Amino acid sequence: MDAALGRALSPPFDPYASSLHYRIASHVIPYVGLAGYVGANPNLQAKTSKRLVAGLSAVEGGQDAAGIKDEGLVVPKRLGAEGRIGGKVLSGDEFSLGYARTPEEIPRAVFGSGN
Repeated sequence: MDAALGRALSPPFDPYASSLHYRIASHVIPYVGLAGYVGANPNLQAKTSKRLVAGLSAVEGGQDAAGIKDEGLVVPKRLGAEGRIGGKVLSGDEFSLGYARTPEEIPRAVFGSGN
């Protein structure tokens, strides 16, 4: 945290000092990772690499969009992951990456038809 703020903190930052400190610390690594994905993407040449970065970006964005309280899709516990779901649900493929959609699939997802 000292390096991020450009000065030594007094007292030193302790991610376990409070729930707020823990929340701040839990967002640092994903935020830096997301910024790295955005910065690296123009330098990637392989379609597979670009797809991976896009998928990771989608999941990171979804996690941040969920905010402090549980929002969005509500799944009854009996229908969740072996009946043990208890929080936010983000859609993703079998590798936990955001789904890819073709240009033709987007209007179908948004408007319920291909028109």
